[in-house]
Formats: sequence, C-alpha cells, structure tokens
Amino acid sequence: MKKFAAICCAVMVLAFTGCSKNLEEEIIGSWRMQSITQTEDFHGQSHSETVIFDEDEIVIFTFNEDNSFSQESINGEQTFTRSGTYSISGDKLTFIIPDEEEPFTSVVKIDGSDMTLTYSEIHGEETVNVVASLKKI
Repeated sequence: MKKFAAICCAVMVLAFTGCSKNLEEEIIGSWRMQSITQTEDFHGQSHSETVIFDEDEIVIFTFNEDNSFSQESINGEQTFTRSGTYSISGDKLTFIIPDEEEPFTSVVKIDGSDMTLTYSEIHGEETVNVVASLKKI
C-alpha cells in the first residue's frame, strides 16, 4: 500500500502541455488513472516498472473551476482521499496540498479524453522519471 500511495503522490506532481486558457478549461472534471510507468536511472542502468490500474486499484482526480482538486484512491477495501488547490502556468500544473512542505509541479499533455502527466525527480545519482496516463470520466 505504501508503494501505491507513493506512486499516487508522485503522479500529483505532473503537468500539462498546451495553451494555459485551453488547459484550464480542459482539465475541469474527473480523470481516472489508467497506468503509471516509473523509470529509474542509476549509474547508466535503467529499470522500468509499469502499474496498470484495474477495478481493484482505482485513482480518480477531480479538478474544479475554483482551482480546487481532490484525489480518491481505492485499493481493495482501503480508501485514501486528499484535497488541495492547483494552479496552471503554461504547461505546468502545480498542486498545493495542506500540511505538505512544498507544492508539487508536473508537465501534462491533454489529447481529447486522454491526459499524460510526466514528472522527473533527482535523488543523488538516481533519476526517477514518471509517466502517468489518465482518462476523463
């Protein structure tokens, strides 16, 4: 469950490509996570892992016109929810979550009812790249 929650949190850092006005309109609504691919690069070695979300693992992000958002993650009988606000600047989506030290920012592309979120993080000599696919519901 910890890995699942960590992946969900990582996804929240991701952002969108496109013009800000269109992105602000396109993002409104609920989006269901389809998959997450995490690639770790360490000393020239690369390892990828993909998680496909099915009926046992459901993650839904809801973006509202007032720049608030919520996330609901259901894993079996456990449900995790969080909420906060978001802002969009160019192709960057920033999540602000109460009680977290720093905002979380990512890059996003929306193509019709499909959203792709990408995020990279560097930990010492390791780079972690995350690509999440969501579908509008």
